[in-house]
Amino acid sequence: MLNLFTKKLLKDFLFNFYENPSFSIINYINKKAIKLYGLALEKIDDGNNKLGIEILREAIELDTNYIDAQLS
Repeated sequence: MLNLFTKKLLKDFLFNFYENPSFSIINYINKKAIKLYGLALEKIDDGNNKLGIEILREAIELDTNYIDAQLS
């Protein structure tokens, strides 16, 4: 069953995508979660996997619909 956020996102995507070429899913993701995701990837690239994973968990806690963070 889809939650309300997912339903709204799908509705907006389907109805606005063709009308507004600048439509982006990024507008629906918590901005702090995006920053934490980037920081986590930097830490992992630097070899600090443990800290990177902890930061990814923080990003997911901020936005449970942030799929990129969940899949990393």
